[in-house]
Amino acid sequence: MLLDAPDPAAFLAGPAAAHFLERNTEPDGPDGRWVGWTDLAADDLALLRAVHAHLVTTEEVPAQAAAKYVVESVAGRAAELVGFTLAVARAGLLLDLPATYWRLHPGYTDLARTAPGHVLVARGHPWSGCAGVEVVADLRTIVERTTRHLVTALEPAVLACRRLARVGSGALWDEVCDGFAMPLTFAGPSLPVVRAAVDVLDAATALPGLPWRRRPRLELARSRGGPFYLAQKGGCCLSYTAPRQTTEDGTPEYCSTCRFRSADDVDGRQVAWHEDARGVRADTL
Repeated sequence: MLLDAPDPAAFLAGPAAAHFLERNTEPDGPDGRWVGWTDLAADDLALLRAVHAHLVTTEEVPAQAAAKYVVESVAGRAAELVGFTLAVARAGLLLDLPATYWRLHPGYTDLARTAPGHVLVARGHPWSGCAGVEVVADLRTIVERTTRHLVTALEPAVLACRRLARVGSGALWDEVCDGFAMPLTFAGPSLPVVRAAVDVLDAATALPGLPWRRRPRLELARSRGGPFYLAQKGGCCLSYTAPRQTTEDGTPEYCSTCRFRSADDVDGRQVAWHEDARGVRADTL
């Protein structure tokens, strides 16, 4: 267990919440409002449609890219919670979509939270004996059951986002997979960096019969600021198709984790970000 917490509820409310607050929000950003899946899906997806429409009309994001943004910020955010719990606490959070909430802003959600519900741990785990915790044989069982449950739980959200634009379900599931597998990327200095965390996420996304077509490249890397979690997306958010993501001559501006960049380019950009975040270099790419 990489971060101490006496039970799953304390883990989600403490280390997990602090990690995602630091990773996904701006210090002076708006508070937003918390909404549940029932709210997002009500009235024929009225709230989800409003988020998508804001991206298309106000942000000038193409409709397909906007649908990718929505699935990433809803289903992908929820998947991040499951991936983080699996990698950091070595526990399987069996996600309950109706008990999951998101902090909503015009055009996106930046945080997700969920009740601990049912959690899987292996024998000898500190959470054994806690309410709602099931002890299973080994980590392999945790990975298998948690990942397949995640897919089932998030299917309504993915199907809902598919109704927003002409985009395939496999492309949407790729964004969910990236969220599930990449919760440690761009982490703060308080998070321990260990190989086991990468291995468990890599094993989870590689299980047979899952709906995503591609999965991210996950590695441990080292910079002058120390070791860090490096990742390159398997899916594509299509952000480069938005006008604000192109240069004056029309050249696309790809994300720093984009699968359309070379591995060396992605690695160099993330090393630079990590060193800058640790204050060991003044220049960034």
